[in-house]
Amino acid sequence: MRSILGETEEELAQAVKCLDAALKESQKLSGDLEALEDRKSNKMELLQKSLDKTEENKKKLAMSLGQVLQTSGHDIQEELEK
Repeated sequence: MRSILGETEEELAQAVKCLDAALKESQKLSGDLEALEDRKSNKMELLQKSLDKTEENKKKLAMSLGQVLQTSGHDIQEELEK
C-alpha cells in the first residue's frame, strides 16, 4: 500500500512539474506573440505613412506635370500664331 501511495505521489509531483513547465512555455509564447503583434503594428504604421507620403508626392507631381503641359501648349500656340 505504501509503495502504491509513494508512486502516486511521485506521479502527481511529476504531473505538477509538467504543468508548471507547460504554463511557463505558454506564458513565454504569449509574450512572444504580443511582441510580434507590436512589431507588426509598428510596421503597418510606417507603411501607411510611407503610402500617404507617396500619394502626396504623386499629386504634386501630377500638378507640376499639368502646369508644364499647359505652359508648353500655350508656348506652342503662341509660336503658331506668329
